Amino acid sequence: MNYGPYSPFKAAHIRHSVRIGDLANNFLPDPAQVQLMITNRCNHNCAFCAYRSTRSDSSQTFDHRDQIPTERCMNLLQEFKDTGAEAIQFTGGGEPTVHPDFYLILNKAQKLGLSTALVTNGSLLYDISMTDILNLSWLRVSIDAATPETYCKIRHVPIDTFEKVIHNLKYIVDMKDRTGSGPRIGIGFVVNPDNWAETSLAINLAANIGVDNIRISAAFFKDSAEEHMIYMNKVNEMIETTQVPIKVFNLFGHRLKDLIQKGPKYKKCQYARLVPLIGADQNVYTCCCLAYNNAGLIGSIKDTSFFEFWDTVAKKFYRNHTTKNCNICMFNNKNEFINYMINSDSEDVEWI
Repeated sequence: MNYGPYSPFKAAHIRHSVRIGDLANNFLPDPAQVQLMITNRCNHNCAFCAYRSTRSDSSQTFDHRDQIPTERCMNLLQEFKDTGAEAIQFTGGGEPTVHPDFYLILNKAQKLGLSTALVTNGSLLYDISMTDILNLSWLRVSIDAATPETYCKIRHVPIDTFEKVIHNLKYIVDMKDRTGSGPRIGIGFVVNPDNWAETSLAINLAANIGVDNIRISAAFFKDSAEEHMIYMNKVNEMIETTQVPIKVFNLFGHRLKDLIQKGPKYKKCQYARLVPLIGADQNVYTCCCLAYNNAGLIGSIKDTSFFEFWDTVAKKFYRNHTTKNCNICMFNNKNEFINYMINSDSEDVEWI
């Protein structure tokens, strides 16, 4: 499989060697990146949203009204930088661009020299700071449909929203082509019972828009494996037989495997020690699978700096943290690889 930007082996890159060494010595390393949810507010209401569905572990304490104030966001970015983070992924929670000062916050992150990425539904990209968008490292627009009817059904938005999002995305692709620079642009397609039959159409749509890639994943609920099994073979066949000039990353099978596996087979989640998640409630969580859940809660940074928090509260938390509360995990392949790298009991490691 061509993992491309979704490779589970990125931790082996030399830039992370110090962090991996810290993990091997049971030290908490500087975070490699931070997943930042600046708002839980959203202008869509997706049927498969992990934060709004009672089927998900990530909805236990979720409050759709939560939003980090702008000044706190600005300070947080500096604190991330001071802690050693290299990259910020703006994600949800909610829709990042709903935050009234999103572009000020994005611009601040870029001026600090942080690599930036954005996961968005794309509906508000018409009123954009194109310079900041083109300075992203990568941009993924979650479309999850290939027709206006399906888009409207699964996202509970007016039917003309679909064409608006396509128009916005084409505009960004065109600006990237005209300027000769810009982010790697992808489309996200989360397979679920309402859209799986449009998988092939979605791949062709992505190619027609002119994006760099499409990522095909799966609605990730602990009870969704059985429903995915019904159309698994058909989805994989569509992915394999649809020929397009862009990259198609098939993560559907991996997500299904993770769902079937249930809890992790390893005790330590090393991925979480490298990539903390900050919720719009200003709490720090282990990951998106346990965001807004007391089982994944590390602590609050509402009244302390992230630098101080990471050096004290997080360090104490991870001293004893295990995966015992993880019902499902979408980072199994990354964790298995990192745990292998730092396992001193691996045999014949001198023989590459």
